[in-house]
Amino acid sequence: MQKPGTDSPTNSEVLLAAGHSSITTCLGNNELWEYFILHPDSALQVRHLEIEDDGEWWDRQDSEEADSEEGYSSPTESLLSDYRDETEISEKFLLEALCLMSNLESLAWERSVPLINQGEEIPGHPEGATYQGDIWTTLRDCTSLKKLKVVDWGRTRRLTEYPRPIYESAFFTLRNLIEVDLRIVYSPFNPKEGMHVDDRDDFDLIPGRVHVERLLDLLRRCPNLESLSLEINDQDFYAFGGNPYTNITSLIAAVFWPNLHTFKLRDIIVDRQKMGDFLFHHRALRQLSATLYTPSDTEDTEALPSLPESPFDLPTFTTPLTLFLPSLETLYSTPQTLRRVLHYVNRPSPLQRLGILEPLDWNADEELEEDENYVHSLDDVWVWDEPDPDQDPDEEQPEPRTPDSPNGSSHPAVPLMKNYLVGIRDLRSVVVRGVTRFMQLSRLVRATPHLESVIFLGDFVDELYNHPSPHTEVLPYLARWPSLS
Repeated sequence: MQKPGTDSPTNSEVLLAAGHSSITTCLGNNELWEYFILHPDSALQVRHLEIEDDGEWWDRQDSEEADSEEGYSSPTESLLSDYRDETEISEKFLLEALCLMSNLESLAWERSVPLINQGEEIPGHPEGATYQGDIWTTLRDCTSLKKLKVVDWGRTRRLTEYPRPIYESAFFTLRNLIEVDLRIVYSPFNPKEGMHVDDRDDFDLIPGRVHVERLLDLLRRCPNLESLSLEINDQDFYAFGGNPYTNITSLIAAVFWPNLHTFKLRDIIVDRQKMGDFLFHHRALRQLSATLYTPSDTEDTEALPSLPESPFDLPTFTTPLTLFLPSLETLYSTPQTLRRVLHYVNRPSPLQRLGILEPLDWNADEELEEDENYVHSLDDVWVWDEPDPDQDPDEEQPEPRTPDSPNGSSHPAVPLMKNYLVGIRDLRSVVVRGVTRFMQLSRLVRATPHLESVIFLGDFVDELYNHPSPHTEVLPYLARWPSLS
């Protein structure tokens, strides 16, 4: 349904919203909250609630400031006071309404963190750590809540007196969730927090400063977790020589979720051994995503230590891995991490979506074309413990070798000449980069005959840049994918 008005919704809009089990609105929709307070039966019908950002309020104020004689520089104290007052009133209405939504199953909070966010432990309480009332403690009492999405935008120009962040709130006392989507912009009052000049090595990054202990407390209370999406943005720390990526190895090492099917990380790093153990034991995983974003606003990056290129690596396994990610359908990460995971995924694989791939991943690297030892048959460049049904059973099998174990080993082969797409017969969607020659595109088509979607990143086929009709050159290749949409 369409979200109700953000300023002063009409009675008809309120009634329309109140009659739905799924509601998307802004915090300032006070009439809607009042309606639920006055009509508890309607509040019981709400199953899904999404609180969006109040950008319209600030857009309106920015417009008024731009029309003034001096133009916009920063919010006046009067505007900030108005915002705080209006927000606090709306949050109080929302809190009262939430108490009546006892059947609420999912909440998405996609705006600034709550102002009413006490997070203060009551000392000496006989039942342990309890907190003063706020949105999170209200949700903690909602036993039906299973899905939670929270965005903490961090400090902005809007609020010079930044409210208590997620990391200092009662948010981490929630429990029994099955889906958690948490996105945090870490912005401490002291931007140099975590920086110790005396300990700094000019060639090394200062260790990340975000602590994950409280996050671990939350996730330990969710034994039936099925989906976890975690993003912690601390890119400002890189300007001081700090690692902008948060290491969650201690968290990964301490949890096990037998029902976990979706695991997405952004700007997160994990040590190789613990990540290998985690993936090996979480065999229900169907979606795995891990990406790193390079800070873009940092000046003089050449003077700063280099950043990690991959969110994680994997150890060299020494046992057969026939059960390594057997259910995986989606894999998205940096090319380096992607290859490392594909080393060990058993064939045939149910993978349907892959990214980010590069030409060497389907044995079409430009340098290979000039290699006299280049193997043209795609079926000759991958060897694994179980025979390929499409391969001649009488054909001699080469000795499995890996770069780490040149004399052979007992785990699935990681050959020196790789084609990672062999044995992935259900592949439907790929994200690729670095396709600069038609030869590479042609071999991608041959390696992915059932493809329905392809996204090309970066430069694409150098020959097309000065071509008068580039589409006439590309379409014949794309037409070879009969299912491409």
